[in-house]
Amino acid sequence: MKDEDKTKVELIKELKTTQKEREKGVFKNIAEHKEAEEELKESEKKYQRLFENMMDGLVLYKLITDKNGHPVDYIIEEVNKAAEKLQSWNRKDIEGKKATEVYHGDTPFIERYAKVVQTGKAKYFTDYNPRLKKWYKITSFCPEKGYFANISRDITTLKESKETYHTVFENTGTATMVIEEDMTISMVNTQYKKLSGYSKKEIENKMKWTDFIIPEDLEMIKKYHITRRKTKGNPPTEYEFGFIDRKGNIKDIFIKIGIIPNTKKSIASLTDITKRKQIEKSLQEAHVQLEDRVAQRTKELENANLKLQELDRLKSMFIASMNHELRTPLNSIIGFTGIILQGMSGEINDEQKKQLTLVKNSANHLLALINDVIDISKIEVNKVELYIQEFDLTSLAREVKNSFAINTSKKKLKLSLEAPPTLIIKSDERRTKQILVNFISNAVKFTDRGEIEIKIVKKDETVEIAVRDTGIGIRKEDMDKLFESFSQINIPDKTKEGAGLGLYLSRRIAYLLGGDIKVESEFGKGSVFTLVLPCKVNKNKVIRKRN
Repeated sequence: MKDEDKTKVELIKELKTTQKEREKGVFKNIAEHKEAEEELKESEKKYQRLFENMMDGLVLYKLITDKNGHPVDYIIEEVNKAAEKLQSWNRKDIEGKKATEVYHGDTPFIERYAKVVQTGKAKYFTDYNPRLKKWYKITSFCPEKGYFANISRDITTLKESKETYHTVFENTGTATMVIEEDMTISMVNTQYKKLSGYSKKEIENKMKWTDFIIPEDLEMIKKYHITRRKTKGNPPTEYEFGFIDRKGNIKDIFIKIGIIPNTKKSIASLTDITKRKQIEKSLQEAHVQLEDRVAQRTKELENANLKLQELDRLKSMFIASMNHELRTPLNSIIGFTGIILQGMSGEINDEQKKQLTLVKNSANHLLALINDVIDISKIEVNKVELYIQEFDLTSLAREVKNSFAINTSKKKLKLSLEAPPTLIIKSDERRTKQILVNFISNAVKFTDRGEIEIKIVKKDETVEIAVRDTGIGIRKEDMDKLFESFSQINIPDKTKEGAGLGLYLSRRIAYLLGGDIKVESEFGKGSVFTLVLPCKVNKNKVIRKRN
């Protein structure tokens, strides 16, 4: 092969090699470009996910300038979901629009954000939207030239809470202060200013709590302050101390102090108790002066009380011993009046009969009253006599019921008895009858229509005798007066009768028999009086006196 031909072949080989290398380079560039595009797409996806899922609202704005380069408006480029919710927007309706068209004067947009775009420095502020009546905390920054972005968070609830706290703090009614860990007073209300005599500017973050404490109490309060912080739960502390105001006056102060949760601050309320302490001191001095007088008077009263007790005992013994002397004349009057009314001493006319009947009824009433007074006197001096024996309670109740037949018939009242055929108990028959007669007598007196029911029920070792009526009933405020001696309840349209001893005496007798009396009543609907007695009274264990 000629040299010339050889050179041509080598040249062709070289050209082919160069072409292959160029093709490889092109393919490599294409692959790198595609890889860059994929990375860019993935980065954009990540940005979009981050943008959409932010908890805070994010809005991106594009700057619009005039021919001189001055900002005149902004176009809303992008809005995330959180911003839509915070501003009550629909992004499709506002993206691409001018800020002045969307906000309609809600915020001074142009002036406020011009410096952010021009300087590129972030700005932080609080904004109020009157359209939504909400407060926002906003961070504004410039992500690139010609753009700025706002990150916003709704702080309406926090803002309102702070305002409420400040309102309560200011109007609490007592001098109140907030104390830092180093004893510096960081906040006071108007009442504290009045108490101390200093202005808020003079106190807040300039004066310490210890500046107002008298030297004698200083160590004690420092100890309280330190110890309380070391105590689990940081319980509030209450104590008194001497307070020095601006003029040097010392006031007695009662303080309540506690830790503000999740902080190292304390809040304290102070009450001026100077006047109260002065009054207490005066009262204490007066008390000391009165102690001797009280002791002397107590001794005199004790002696007088002993004399009164002795006189009362002698009175009761006198009345109890006058049993025969008081009853005999009345029995004679009642007996002889009855003989005259029966015509055994000769005929009498109607007028005489009427007058003698009044005499007999009055004598019977007086005898009943004397019997009650004598019974009470005997009980009070432990001279009452009980006759404990077995008797048929049902038979006794039937006898008492029949004795009231005429009275109930006159008032057209139904009187019924519900009891076992026979019920033998061991107690005082006469005293039991006395209580039952009192119950039924009161029921007839205060019942104008309806019925009166006597019901006897045996329960284990006791028996209950209840008298229920449909009468006027008893008011709640009068229930405590029922069993007082010589006490009568004021009932409209009812004449007061008797001396007010019946129920008082009945309960005292019930106590003597080891029982009690229970009352249930509803005004306007009726009452139930129940005598509770043991089935067998142990005479040796009978209660002789009980108030």
